[in-house]
Amino acid sequence: RDYLTVYWYSASPCSARSVERVTGVNRDWWFDQWIHGAGYPALTVEAAWQDAPAQLVVTITQTEPLERGDKARPRRWFRLPLRLALLQGKNWHEQSIELTGEVTRLLLPLPRRPKAVVLDPHHACPPKAVTLKLPQDMLLAQLRRAPGAVARIEAARALQEQPGNQVVQALGRQLQREAFWGVQRQIAKALAEIGGEAARDALLRGLRLKHPKARRGVVEALGSFRGDIRVARALVRLLRDGDRVAQFS
Repeated sequence: RDYLTVYWYSASPCSARSVERVTGVNRDWWFDQWIHGAGYPALTVEAAWQDAPAQLVVTITQTEPLERGDKARPRRWFRLPLRLALLQGKNWHEQSIELTGEVTRLLLPLPRRPKAVVLDPHHACPPKAVTLKLPQDMLLAQLRRAPGAVARIEAARALQEQPGNQVVQALGRQLQREAFWGVQRQIAKALAEIGGEAARDALLRGLRLKHPKARRGVVEALGSFRGDIRVARALVRLLRDGDRVAQFS
């Protein structure tokens, strides 16, 4: 309202000044970063537990700067106020953090090692790419128990880089249990990327998923198993049953 009242007839409106007048807080950095700047942040998240002293070391690295800089100006990085969630026992505990440079290292004293570590659990900052380099057990817990769908998608994507029987079995179980079709599609992609008979069988079971978008993701993932007679027979049966997902995939 303040912006429209003050700048309705202005040739050069400045919403940043309206925000500052109403809130009393200067947000020039936000407008410079998200309105006048270009690109989006890319983050790599790592975590390691230390026994003495008992603490979790979380390292978050920005791999894409806000400005690359030159001889006259230094490289600039995104400023990102975010939340960090830790799964301890059955409960999630959150705290506020702020990323301001290329590398942010957090030392978090804790009574015991957390089961999972999730950056931005509620997806409050959508325009970002996150790569997880976390221990396998933390990724599995995030896949099963993260409250936000995006966090579960990020876990499924990271798990495909750690192939193995335990990961394939966990992805197969979560494919059936997952409530959101978008996560199911990412799980199907991860299984296809890992490959092998166990992953194929998990995808074949996924052909019975209820949501058509989830089934379409499974059919697309099975496309990577070319020449597999079991896959071919299953897809033919799907077509004969009149499943439109198979017809348009």
